Amino acid sequence: MSMRNDFIDALVEQAALDERIVLLTADLGYTVLEKFSDKFPDRYFNVGAAEQNMLGIAAGMTASGLIPFVYSMTTFVTMRSFEFIRNGAALHQLPVRIIGVGGGFDYGHAGPTHHGLEDIALMRALQGVSIYCPLSNNHAQKLLANTWKTDGPIYYRISKDQIDLPNENEISVIPGELHCVRKGENVAIIGLGRCCNEAIEAADALREQGINAAVYGAYSLSPSPEKALVEALNGIKTCVVLEDHSINGGLGSLVAEGIAENRLGCKLIRAGSTGTPKKVCADYAMLKDINKMTTKDIVKKTLSACNN
Repeated sequence: MSMRNDFIDALVEQAALDERIVLLTADLGYTVLEKFSDKFPDRYFNVGAAEQNMLGIAAGMTASGLIPFVYSMTTFVTMRSFEFIRNGAALHQLPVRIIGVGGGFDYGHAGPTHHGLEDIALMRALQGVSIYCPLSNNHAQKLLANTWKTDGPIYYRISKDQIDLPNENEISVIPGELHCVRKGENVAIIGLGRCCNEAIEAADALREQGINAAVYGAYSLSPSPEKALVEALNGIKTCVVLEDHSINGGLGSLVAEGIAENRLGCKLIRAGSTGTPKKVCADYAMLKDINKMTTKDIVKKTLSACNN
């Protein structure tokens, strides 16, 4: 089962408890949204391939006391609709919930137009928009249940794949926190959303090189996990950020701001997409390899930083 399916299952549960919840889609989500549309046909709206209109309609619905969730692919719902999000939900602090499916390289096979590599940078630029990137399927469900009633607009970045994580029940769902997978010394690796698993793999590989790296999963970009970040990097000499996003404006930038503003004095390695999206159609693993985000790449970069 994919994260998007489990997320919608959780949304159906919440919608059964609160009639204010409605769901809008821009002609996407087939085989995913039927559980909602079948159970609540009067609260489900397919607006067609018109993401800007979808965000405008959602903003208007809030005036009637509704809480609209809008669903589309990450690239369409954040980039194509950006001005509508800015001037509607964000500017007026409306309770619009934006579900972006397929961040990073999830839709890599569809080519660079479908690579979701700038969505977090765009949402971070808007004041008052909460941003959540679940670490796993189970985490997505708990995060939704714990956050959807909060004030203002929310952006949920949801994977289209199934993502599992060890010790699911121990994962925090508190806004503004980091999930600590393990403590370590001198090196910390922070993975964004689904990249938490890859951070664990890199830490395991570094352990074979004699380095006991701490591992954290970042799921709350706004509210910022700055306080948790300061605590996590206390005494750490090298921090590695692993994200399926451009290195500009995403988690790596957030961590860089935290290091600089709090004078933490540790080296930072940002492992993510660099340059313009590569003009290839490829799966998640191949695009990680192209962007030098594999476990081998992370270990090499970390060892180099530790030795210099």
